[in-house]
Amino acid sequence: MKQNKIAIILGTISITAFLITVIATIIFANKVLEDEKQKTAYYADLYGLTEGFDEIDNEPIKFPSQEYLIDQGSNGYKAIKELRVLHSQSDYFLMGGRVDHYTSDADDLWSKIMESAFLQQSSYESIRDNLLDEADFTKDMNNMISLLNIATKQRSLEALRYMHRILHDLDLYGFTAQGVTPTGYWGATYTVPSSNSLQIEEIKTFIEKHTVST
Repeated sequence: MKQNKIAIILGTISITAFLITVIATIIFANKVLEDEKQKTAYYADLYGLTEGFDEIDNEPIKFPSQEYLIDQGSNGYKAIKELRVLHSQSDYFLMGGRVDHYTSDADDLWSKIMESAFLQQSSYESIRDNLLDEADFTKDMNNMISLLNIATKQRSLEALRYMHRILHDLDLYGFTAQGVTPTGYWGATYTVPSSNSLQIEEIKTFIEKHTVST
């Protein structure tokens, strides 16, 4: 009789342990799935990715000359340094979902961002003029200036988003700093063209649609 009780107790303990293991596994699996969802949402917001983006063939197919990273006394190197600063500023103002706060009536936000180098046309003219040998880079800087004017004159958060994507691709993929592993490629530039031209065409169409002739 005593042995039967022991067997029952041991069996109950085994079943309980099994159930706890199953429940813990389910909880862990759900946590992993939730983390992945949050991670996906975070990077979607961070890089402006849209649903189904990962299914699009979107890889860099050409890179600019890297000689500008070698000669630290060159105008090209100076331009790249300025580019990195502007990318950092755009991250500060726009990342983490902050870009969505730049609605047309957000006076304080627009006032602060328009005082930054990120929204100064002279910043992009200076960078462009220091890398005139790169025709595709010149196109990208001209796009930045067009987007800047749309952003500041029309208070367009979409223009800000495109500006960030261009800076991101140029900094992390066009002229990758030593020790940096680039992530979140958008394909938003002529300098680092994509195997899929969807994004650059989207930017081009946006500029044509929103540019107001003077």
